[in-house]
Amino acid sequence: MNKRLKKAYDLYNKNEAYTINDAVDLLLKYKENASAKFDESIDLVVKLGIDLNKPDQIIKSFVELPHGNGKKAKVIVFANDDNIDKALKLGAVYAGGDDLIEKVANGSITDFDKCVATTVMMPKLTKIAKILGPKGLMPSPKLGTVVNGDVSSVVSSLLKGRSNIKAEKDGSIKLGIGKLSFDKDSIIDNLREVISVVKQLRPASVKANYFVNVILSTTMGVGVKIKMSEIYSI
Repeated sequence: MNKRLKKAYDLYNKNEAYTINDAVDLLLKYKENASAKFDESIDLVVKLGIDLNKPDQIIKSFVELPHGNGKKAKVIVFANDDNIDKALKLGAVYAGGDDLIEKVANGSITDFDKCVATTVMMPKLTKIAKILGPKGLMPSPKLGTVVNGDVSSVVSSLLKGRSNIKAEKDGSIKLGIGKLSFDKDSIIDNLREVISVVKQLRPASVKANYFVNVILSTTMGVGVKIKMSEIYSI
């Protein structure tokens, strides 16, 4: 174990669960000892008591973080007509119709991490589904990235830090909720918003122990457990 991690472990008891306030304080104290030469992400892992073999317990949605996640999204938009100009003016890196699909298909455009499509364009995306799908980039109604009409609000939301919420095979949701450079209140606001949205997504068939474990960590640091009583009280 290197000295930086040892100092991080010395700050807290790994067997103890903390209040949200104390957990964030611990991360910010860790920042004082951090040696990473970049602004580390603050990551949240929410372990849920769900069974993904049951179709009604598949969780897939999105959350609009009040203070963003500290990352600059690279959004592309598959659309026609005036939606192309609207998307580009808002800050999308690329926007277009058949021409954009062809550029993604032949690999001349690869530098993007969010995709939006109008309902008219969706059938045409089958040509690049094998490219977008494995990367989790295929536009989806559940993720709010398939738009019937004006794409402006969705593009703006993605650029401000909208993040996907998707339960993995082990029932965990993992997402970045900020950077170590964020102030304490912003981190807490973002965390609480994620938990609030996840609570609203609770499947009706899950009767108890929906939240199993919640851990807050940094890219290069240790994970801090959060008290379940705090989570359920949100």
